[in-house]
Amino acid sequence: MRLLTPILLLCALFGCQKPVEEPPQSVEPQSVENAALGISLAEIAAGFELVTNEGSRLELEPTETEGRIWFELGPVTEGGVNLVEIVNSQKEQFLALPDGTFSGNRELLMTDGRSAYYSRGQFSDAGEAVEELRISALHPTQNRLLRVLYRYPQADDSSDRLTDLLLIVGEIEPYELTPESPEAIE
Repeated sequence: MRLLTPILLLCALFGCQKPVEEPPQSVEPQSVENAALGISLAEIAAGFELVTNEGSRLELEPTETEGRIWFELGPVTEGGVNLVEIVNSQKEQFLALPDGTFSGNRELLMTDGRSAYYSRGQFSDAGEAVEELRISALHPTQNRLLRVLYRYPQADDSSDRLTDLLLIVGEIEPYELTPESPEAIE
């Protein structure tokens, strides 16, 4: 019995200790480059994943909700891009869509000082009520329009979606051709 008591105490002592937790492994932020669009995303925002990066198609999707973000380029423009004219046309574009409604435009200031505008509207897409946020900005290196669009199922409050989109837009940088780039001339 005398020998059994210390063994039981040792078992109780070590059996009741919390397991040693391993520190969480840090996840390296994912960046993406798209030469056709002439942009890079320094980091893909948490909660999003890259689904397409081929040619001029760059698309992201949220990991926990439905939706899709994609990028579009306007043509190179001589004499400058008139963002005000472009954003003023958004109302007509949304209203021309099936069941289209327009929720307005707002001016934004990009982190690099460039002006941009966001527009929001709702419409039916294949019978589903959707909402779309559009950010229209000047391309970081070219005289052309860069548009970032986010389409998702229509909701009462889109403020979280706008915040997510702004986080992604804040990561846009000019694409820099390096010797390691697939497009580099040897």
